[in-house]
Amino acid sequence: MLATKSLFRNIVTAFDLEYLLLGGGGGGGGNDAGGGAGGYRLGSDTLTSETSGGSHVGAGDRESPVAADTASHNIYNITLGAGGAAGNPGSTGGNTIFASTTGPSVNLIAYGGGGGSYLLVGDSTNIGSGGGGSVGHVAGVVTDNTDQGFNGGAYQASAKGGGGGGAGEAGNTDGQRMGGDGLFSNITGTNIQRGGGGGGAAHTLYDGGGDGGGGDADTAHPSSHDNKGGGGGGGHNITARPGKEGVIVLKVPSTVTATFEAGVTWGSDGSNSTAIVSVTGYNIYNITAVTTTKTVTFS
Repeated sequence: MLATKSLFRNIVTAFDLEYLLLGGGGGGGGNDAGGGAGGYRLGSDTLTSETSGGSHVGAGDRESPVAADTASHNIYNITLGAGGAAGNPGSTGGNTIFASTTGPSVNLIAYGGGGGSYLLVGDSTNIGSGGGGSVGHVAGVVTDNTDQGFNGGAYQASAKGGGGGGAGEAGNTDGQRMGGDGLFSNITGTNIQRGGGGGGAAHTLYDGGGDGGGGDADTAHPSSHDNKGGGGGGGHNITARPGKEGVIVLKVPSTVTATFEAGVTWGSDGSNSTAIVSVTGYNIYNITAVTTTKTVTFS
């Protein structure tokens, strides 16, 4: 929706800013457990069949777009969550953030996924999806107030490590050690599944990551998993794998242009020159790399 008004002889355009934010995936655990997918947040009034990640009451719903405008003093910070390092346990992925520095208050955070076998107790505050469990470590349980994905799968003595939780389902849903699947979104005009949990391991059994970028327990992430926020695969007599980085997708009317500070990689081909225009009436900015925290404005 567009509206215009005159402000000190400048024309300011109000518009709905749709978004997809995905946190970095959690690292796989060296004692069998897969990492959880990064938190998955969708804000849209056009993608009516899609939802954010999560399972608790009030979560899993599609969020409202940001009420933005082209006033020159409205500046937004963007941070892209990195994948968590593999280890024993795996590290939590980085948070992806879209937040205003001036103008109307906006503070959107897609939390990083929990590391595999990260938790000694059930405290899993501020993770996107839960990491899988291992011996002596419970699976990550996503809390109500930050729920953006699903719980990790539990350790079982007979079948070893749990799969990491995904944006669309819990770890172990499709079998012990299997990462939870991610969610599909057509926000760029191409239907892409993101947010898969990492697969768990057991001796010589190395199981699959969840659909949507979840890492297999015995395999490094392929390039096709880039910017899908997938959890890293767990390790047992092999090296656990790190999680994958998240993504930021901003969808604005075709009359609006985004301008990014240097250090942001975006565009249909990562060239920082061409917005995606495959959805009629919109400019779509697919942001795949951000050095530290950078800014974006709209005109």
